[in-house]
Amino acid sequence: MGEIIFYNPNKPEQPAKGVYRWFYVIAGREVTIYVGCAGNRKEYGGTPSTLKRGILEAQRSCLSSDCGRSLDTDFIVGSALLFLKNEGYDCHWQHISDLPEDERRLWLQINRCFSQPIQILVATSGLKSRQGTHRGRNMIEI
Repeated sequence: MGEIIFYNPNKPEQPAKGVYRWFYVIAGREVTIYVGCAGNRKEYGGTPSTLKRGILEAQRSCLSSDCGRSLDTDFIVGSALLFLKNEGYDCHWQHISDLPEDERRLWLQINRCFSQPIQILVATSGLKSRQGTHRGRNMIEI
């Protein structure tokens, strides 16, 4: 079984806003499964922390944040991590930028395959998925 590995969790010192990613390595190649950010929401009252976001996702802390209409990103990313760990892959978290506004640019720049693990999870669970966007971000509803 693989494990969760946090790279550079204290660089920058946390809590810190910015952009982070989750990835695993296959055949010597890093495959990014998710790029996220902390500190972009104006209505958020707490201190933004990329590390906290990563921990919440790894724990699958929230099943749904909209009264059960769709699955929360924490649950989806955490489920992909759990699947990859069970397949023997180590899943790596990494802070990659101090600027939350870099999220979209980095998401486009980095080799990513977020939908592949989710499609596998959907296929094995028998659930149906619908792809779309929310606030300009890719998302998959199950």
